Amino acid sequence: MKLSSSRLRPRTALVRRAAMVAAIALATAGLATGCSSSGSSSGSSAGSNTLTIWTYADPKQAPFIKKLESDFKETHPDVTIKYLVVPFDQLTNKIITAASTRTGPDLIVYDPANTASLVQAGALADITKEWDGFKDKSEFPEYATRVIDGKTYSTQAYVNTTALYYNKDILDKAGISNPPSTFEELQSDLKQVVGAGFKGIAQCGAPTSECETQAVAWILGNGGNYNDFQSPDVKKVFQDWYDLGKAGALGADSVGWTQPDAWSAFTKGDYAFTQNGNWQYQSAKDLTFKWGVAPLPGGKVAPGGEGQALGAFSKNRSLAWDYLSSTWLSKAGQVQTFEMSGSIPTRKDAQADPSVANDPNIVAWTTELKDTGTRSEFKDPSDYLKATTAVGQQWSALRQGTTTPDAAASTLADSLKGVFVSK
Repeated sequence: MKLSSSRLRPRTALVRRAAMVAAIALATAGLATGCSSSGSSSGSSAGSNTLTIWTYADPKQAPFIKKLESDFKETHPDVTIKYLVVPFDQLTNKIITAASTRTGPDLIVYDPANTASLVQAGALADITKEWDGFKDKSEFPEYATRVIDGKTYSTQAYVNTTALYYNKDILDKAGISNPPSTFEELQSDLKQVVGAGFKGIAQCGAPTSECETQAVAWILGNGGNYNDFQSPDVKKVFQDWYDLGKAGALGADSVGWTQPDAWSAFTKGDYAFTQNGNWQYQSAKDLTFKWGVAPLPGGKVAPGGEGQALGAFSKNRSLAWDYLSSTWLSKAGQVQTFEMSGSIPTRKDAQADPSVANDPNIVAWTTELKDTGTRSEFKDPSDYLKATTAVGQQWSALRQGTTTPDAAASTLADSLKGVFVSK
């Protein structure tokens, strides 16, 4: 099975997904499994005007999902949309189990990292014909679709990823006129703000896959990847952040922090920087100090966000594609989603819309998306969580100074041997 454009997303940690509920009301774990506009749904119904959607993103807490539904009903008043909300860590298995009995939903909103597993189980519909016939196909970049063995299986209406938020008041007091544009500048700025009596960068510090999302951008940006943890490129990243930790630039109180914890620390005005996501952008508008957002200096993001796919056993396939293409994948739908949640549109014309393009801070994310990265391909998609957790654990230990760069590289190389496709 050849996987292309299947960017394995930084979207695995349940803690991070719970954080995103607070910020953009997406990606929760442990939610009740029944949520519907008119009751819960177990699967697709033949010959009806009812669409069933399985997801871990609760529409009750994600207003943009309900708004997309109401938009569709303006032209399809007889259609009923039912949601089944399943905890993140259970959704993939539930879909696969249903597919084994040739049942399942009409539409799935899910973590694209699980695309290969779902395709192997025969749970996703091949939408190549629909996608190739989609009049707006040219508006979407490569990373917005998941293609396996030449067949398109899912789309992505928006992305979520990290960038560098900065406290302009602190930078001014430390004598720094502009945010860093290279990693070397970031290193210098961190030493300068710490020397001026301020705290450096607030980051996720917990030993979980949530914190792997912090590490991957720097590894990819330095030319490294996960299929060779012993490479000089990867070891340099480990050494650089180890050194920053030893220099006091990462904050002694950050041990065990989740991404929401790091954001909370930044909002108090003590830290010069935080590596955090666009899901915090709406709440950033309430900050009491001058702030801005810059592309990760020297980093390269692997875009995150939810994928949208048609269920292989949908009995309302045409209606499901009509709903998906006219709402989630439309320019108006993506701009609206951005305005309500802060998620970055994948469509080029939506990114160029004044409500997106005229915001100087959003440019940080759209700039990053012009040159994205992807982790090394996994031999078995089920190893995704294992690998990202292992990286998160070593990243946390490096920041705390409880391991060395060489030891972290060796531990990862040994524990994840054979997990990734060779170069």
